[in-house]
This record gives sequence, C-alpha cells and structure tokens, in this order.
Amino acid sequence: MPIEKTIKKKLFFALFIAVIILGLCYFGCLYLDKKNISTSQAKRADLNGNLIDESYTLIAGRLTIAESQKTIWQSPADWQIDSFVLADANNDGLLDLNLSLWKPGSFGTSKPFWLKENDPSVKNHFFIYNLSGDKLKMVWGSSNLGAPNCEFLIQDIDGDSQNELLVIEGEYRTATACQGRYVALWSWNGWGFSNDWRSGEGDYSNLRMSENDTGRFLSVDHGNEVLFFPDLSKK
Repeated sequence: MPIEKTIKKKLFFALFIAVIILGLCYFGCLYLDKKNISTSQAKRADLNGNLIDESYTLIAGRLTIAESQKTIWQSPADWQIDSFVLADANNDGLLDLNLSLWKPGSFGTSKPFWLKENDPSVKNHFFIYNLSGDKLKMVWGSSNLGAPNCEFLIQDIDGDSQNELLVIEGEYRTATACQGRYVALWSWNGWGFSNDWRSGEGDYSNLRMSENDTGRFLSVDHGNEVLFFPDLSKK
C-alpha cells in the first residue's frame, strides 16, 4: 500500500507539473503573438489646428499623444493598438486619428439597448478620432469586426479627391495574431463604411502605396509575388 501511495503521489505531481508547463506555453504564445504584431510608430502632425504639431508615439501597443512635451492622451491599458494612420478618413477636410486595435467588449458605453450583455472577448476594432484642443473626440467606432484588419491604409486611389480605406482582412486566430486573407476596399458613406470590393482569398501582406514615373498606385505582397491595383481587383 505505501508503494501504491508513493506511485500515485508521483503521478499526481508529474501531472501537476505538466499542467503548469502547458499553461506557461499557452500564455507565452499569447505574449509572443502580441509582441509579433506590436509595431513602433512615431508621427507628428497638427490635428487640432493650433499651429503646433502633436507627437503620436506607438510603443508596445500603447499610443501616446503629446504637445509641447506634455502628454494629452494615452490609450487605455487594456487596448492593444496594431497601428495608426493620420488621414482624413471621412472626407470632411480634417485630419483624423485612425486606429486599428484589439480590446475586450464589442461596445463601449453606447451598447445597443436590445443587448443584455457586452461581448467580453478580445476582438479587433477600427476607431476614428478628431483632436479638439487637448481632447480626443470619437468620430466613428466599430463594434467587433467580423474579420480583423491586419493592415490598413487611407488613400485616394482612384483620383476622385475622396479617400478610401484599404485593408488586409484576416481571420481570428490565437490572441491578436492576424494572417492576411483578403484585400478589401471601403469608402465612407456618411455614417460608416461601405465595402466596394474584396479580392479573392490568398496570402496577403505589406499593403503599401508605390510610385513610378506614371504616378502612385496600390501594391501588396501575395505569397512570393507583388500585385498592383487595379490588376489586384482581377484576383
């Protein structure tokens, strides 16, 4: 009997250690996934129109806005911001702060009345802000996106003097990792964004505006090749 008890204790201890190791591996993977998509960005612009540029600094998923060396806003600690773009997303003539971010909860304080609970899962969102004085004011904010934005640009790609939102859409995987599956074109419709076009499924990355002697154009990596817009729209 003492031998059986000893064996059971050893088995229990081994199982306990195995569970701890698996847990550490799991949370380690979550951490590495966050680290892999966390990029550093630094830009300067005058969004509030006071003739003084603000600094916009993204480090390890957290964005800080400062003016004259004074911090005027920092993103919440439970947000993981992938990237930001300073551009006029809704074509009202004002520069906007546009964020692709991950956060818990589909809605903020404006949860629709017919929903009893806010989805607590961490999903991707797209937010647009204006800066008025030293206060950020939300122009538009999505609930949980059906497909996460792995990358995004805001550009006028068709020469109509109206900016479009171009994104690489992915799929939800472990934590905040994002694998690009589609390239999509969206345009502002006055109250949100309408989808104008979406590519066929593929392996997309590195969305960018390129330039040659004939002008500027959209390009994106597709596996081992580079695709260009409008040729991209044929895919």
